[in-house]
Amino acid sequence: MIANIAFGVLIITLTVTIVSIVMAAYGAMSKSGAMMESARLASLVTFPLLSLILVALVILLVTGRFEYAYVYQTTDAAMPVYLKIAAIWGGQEGSLLFWCWLLSGFTFVSLVNKGKIDQELMPWVIVVTSITLAFFLFLVLFFENPFFRFFINYEGEVDQITLQVDVHHPSESRLWNGDESAFTAPRDGGSPADVVPRICRFHHPIRVCYRDFDQRLE
Repeated sequence: MIANIAFGVLIITLTVTIVSIVMAAYGAMSKSGAMMESARLASLVTFPLLSLILVALVILLVTGRFEYAYVYQTTDAAMPVYLKIAAIWGGQEGSLLFWCWLLSGFTFVSLVNKGKIDQELMPWVIVVTSITLAFFLFLVLFFENPFFRFFINYEGEVDQITLQVDVHHPSESRLWNGDESAFTAPRDGGSPADVVPRICRFHHPIRVCYRDFDQRLE
């Protein structure tokens, strides 16, 4: 849920950034003070929005939500908390998001004090910083999404089989798709319910083992 909210806020942030570009450019050409103020406020609001997204990513990293690809790729269950937080820039997806946050932060500091802003330069400051921010947000949203969820497609037969991780015991993981009937029974005559919850222990918490049962899915 938290990742879905962060992804939605990311879409809103990109939309607000594009709106600030249009309003700043139009305000500069029409010399409209109201339009310029709207552009400034739109540019300012990107910083708290990106801060919310970054906090959401930190929560996923710290709590060991290994079903998300970025968390799986950059952290381990044995890592201390400060290293999990540092994993924000441990991969390209997180680094791009962190860079967007820094850029919006610098823009926020530059524009927050309206009395100290050069009114002639302000529209072009907003346009340049917002275009740069929109470009990186576009990359994060469509190419390097840190909130991409890990799914397994087993031999093209079953979609959305997720690797569920027990937060309290992250060294234990299991294969689970919510439907026990999708699994064949083990060769020893047990029921499908005996197959699904079978726990595997590995060093990395995102492994799944298959014991003595038919791995083919119906």
